Amino acid sequence: MRTLRPWLIGMMVVFVASCQHKDLCYLHPHTLPVQVDVDWSEFVVEQPTGMTVMAFNTQWPPPYRKTTHDLNQVTFDLPRGEYFFLAFNQSESEFGSFSFRNMDCFETAEVVTATYKSPWYKTKSEEELVAVEPEWLGVDRSGPFVVTDEMIELHAKAMQLNVRGPELAGAITTLMPHNVVYTIYVEVYNINNIYNLRAARASIDQMAEGYLLGLGHANDNHVTHLMENWQSYTYEEDASKGYLTTTFTCFGLPGNHQGTAEENELCLHLLLVDNETVVEHRVHIGDQFEVHQDEHTLSMSLHLKLDLNITLPDVEPVEGGGGGFDATVDDWGDEIEHNVDL
Repeated sequence: MRTLRPWLIGMMVVFVASCQHKDLCYLHPHTLPVQVDVDWSEFVVEQPTGMTVMAFNTQWPPPYRKTTHDLNQVTFDLPRGEYFFLAFNQSESEFGSFSFRNMDCFETAEVVTATYKSPWYKTKSEEELVAVEPEWLGVDRSGPFVVTDEMIELHAKAMQLNVRGPELAGAITTLMPHNVVYTIYVEVYNINNIYNLRAARASIDQMAEGYLLGLGHANDNHVTHLMENWQSYTYEEDASKGYLTTTFTCFGLPGNHQGTAEENELCLHLLLVDNETVVEHRVHIGDQFEVHQDEHTLSMSLHLKLDLNITLPDVEPVEGGGGGFDATVDDWGDEIEHNVDL
């Protein structure tokens, strides 16, 4: 009688054990399929080409993460536990104006703006950061969502019996991302002798550095935003007077902002037509932000309407002043264009 070789016996033992383990796992599964539906109808600023969806377990990191070009849904196989879900457009590596950090925990997950050194703006301290305007970011979150042993067992029985139904086919949750990047509208009124103005630039300090994705509001850290592209308008009734407007994007006011004037300062620099004289005007504006919310898209904006009543001194225009800047003022950016209101 031929005997089985030891290595063959070992393989048979492993095979039988493996089959038994699979049977046990099938009868006693460890996970529940949870489908996350994502509705982008409220994110109207742009059309995403992909999305990231994350499931955070409150007991342990790291979170479950799926990045896909499918903008409709993803499915996670989740073990027992309590979960929070988070969805945002694109992937974490596709943005250049901000970065993601502390993403292992739902409460600390955030985006923070990129920063740079300006050729003209001198920071007040080494800690002050000049921020890049962020790209559009659509975010939504939900939870807590609890996966229980009973839910897992019920789903397993449904699969064995090939039963379909809302209570037996797993679980579904829905997210509706909306834009969390603010647009800031700034208007500076009552500038006398506006014909003497050649260019403008400005800064606003103490704006939010980033956004807490899981908590749904701006973080408490501060950055400075620069405004280098302005439009100038004159009043129909008096062409010697006018106003300036500009816009920029940011993450809004810090989460701990108290609405007091001293919390934010606007510093406005006005270059006159002699290409030398600069008029500087500083004003505390922390109590003058008006919050606007679009009812359809949930997008937020902040409006600053400042009556500074500035009078520009008369100066002699530089020769050829209408043709742009010379090398000494190149870092001012574009020359102001004067528009007449009709």
